Amino acid sequence: MPNHACPDFEFQLLTALTHPNEKLGSIQVHELVHHPDVDWSRLIDLSEWHRVVPQCFRNLQEYQSLIPAAEWNHLHRAAHRCQRQSLQHAMWLIKLSRLFDLHQIRFIALKGVALAHLLYKDITRRQAKDLDLMIDKADLSVVEDLLTGQCGFVRVSPGQHACDDELLYADLFKKDRVYVHERDGTIIELHWRFFYEQSLLRVPFPVLYEQASAIVINRQNITFLGLEHLWCYQTMHGVYSGWYRLHWVTDIAAMLEQHAVDWNQLLNDAQRLEGKQSLLEGVVLAARVYDLPMPDRIASEYEKNRRLQISMKVAGRLLYQSRLPSSIAVFTRFLMWLSAKGSMLYTIRRIAQISYAKPYHLKLGGVKQWMYNMLIRPVCCLFRYMVIRAWQINPPFF
Repeated sequence: MPNHACPDFEFQLLTALTHPNEKLGSIQVHELVHHPDVDWSRLIDLSEWHRVVPQCFRNLQEYQSLIPAAEWNHLHRAAHRCQRQSLQHAMWLIKLSRLFDLHQIRFIALKGVALAHLLYKDITRRQAKDLDLMIDKADLSVVEDLLTGQCGFVRVSPGQHACDDELLYADLFKKDRVYVHERDGTIIELHWRFFYEQSLLRVPFPVLYEQASAIVINRQNITFLGLEHLWCYQTMHGVYSGWYRLHWVTDIAAMLEQHAVDWNQLLNDAQRLEGKQSLLEGVVLAARVYDLPMPDRIASEYEKNRRLQISMKVAGRLLYQSRLPSSIAVFTRFLMWLSAKGSMLYTIRRIAQISYAKPYHLKLGGVKQWMYNMLIRPVCCLFRYMVIRAWQINPPFF
């Protein structure tokens, strides 16, 4: 039941509205929506920030009379934007699936409408800003030609005018290329690995594809991640991103509620993929936030793992009061890919890019990676740590 010892009714209501158990969530929502201290403007702001607008709108419709008209209209418009975007993503996913089948291109859908269909049986129930596809890197040039030549997409990262040296460098250190449709604005992220760090969840594409599952959207078969890789990817993605948005936790909670797994086997698999700590953190956080039963094996690991306990305190705070760490991450990414010619970072990046096409690339090729690891990343981590230490309010679920 809601924790009334905590004055943040909006966050409690947000978790009730997104609870994976609809019956339990509706009971909590009914109790909280009538509380006079609920700030509806803040609740709607939180729903947009945490990217859970569809769930909030769906579960608040019967309480529309309690919500000020301005706030309700804002939420209504936001929900319809999300719905249109989801339908648009589904349309492109089906169209691309048929096109890739025609050209014998294998791909795997990540997150987005495919995950919404798997977890919620409704492609409009989960908010997503883009369409993520995983392909074999060997097919990258062919897929790009299909996207840009036949489907009207334009590559925006790296830019469409990037030279061969820039593309070579970017493909070595990045995990994807990004495309935007010229007419409808749909964003596609074309992945050949999961994370920038190549050691994380390093699984050859043929193995991913062999162990993949399948879902059906509008009579079209869509290849999706297998359950083992899905658990590892979702939890590692949340850890990698810093747990600053609730929708990652919401998805894990839905998986925890709906998909029974062999936890001993899954933890062993996660250990092999260097994702055991992430898996533990994601499951513990989801169980704590949504007051779900924690699997015995996870609870046992949590009780004896001091590092995990400390990590969960930090993760809870990042989730509960989280905007600043996200801004730092975005700012850092902006700096590293700044295109202004006068930027020193840009100059260093250009040197590193050019060096990959030269015989002496081993001397200069790692400049950008070294700079990120040795200079910018520690500064951002230190600043984030200082911010976390300054927070006085602990999240209600820890």
